[in-house]
Amino acid sequence: MTSISQFIEDAKLAAGNYQRCDHESALCYAVERVVETAHGWKRLSKPELALFVDAVCDTEGIDSPEISHLRRTGSVIASADIEYHSIEFRGSTVNVGSVLHEIAHLTSGASGHGIVFRNEFVRLVRRHSSVEHAAFLHAVMQGVGLEVAPWQALS
Repeated sequence: MTSISQFIEDAKLAAGNYQRCDHESALCYAVERVVETAHGWKRLSKPELALFVDAVCDTEGIDSPEISHLRRTGSVIASADIEYHSIEFRGSTVNVGSVLHEIAHLTSGASGHGIVFRNEFVRLVRRHSSVEHAAFLHAVMQGVGLEVAPWQALS
């Protein structure tokens, strides 16, 4: 079994793959990639995606966003537009982590990847994916130096 310190180092190194964004966002993306590699995320087809988004939004008490699908180009998997309350997904399938990432932008009102976004993302993962995914995400975020609320506060 790999220790958490190895996952943290992997995320720090992987942050260099995201040179088109600020350091904080690069670390956030790299942490998500480490979580996906270590624990996997369920992949959702387009029909499953729509149902999952609706279920999460219903539970969170927000309107479901407008969803659009584009062909996959480059490394961008999805993007949220807070102003238009919409999410654009790229590719034929998307994973639960990416969906919750984009919904966290909408529910937090944060376009960037700062602490407000990160706290909301971990909370959504805990509520709509698993405690294990959320705890691992939280631990690796802290380990790479991303500020995040104490674990107990994110339930």
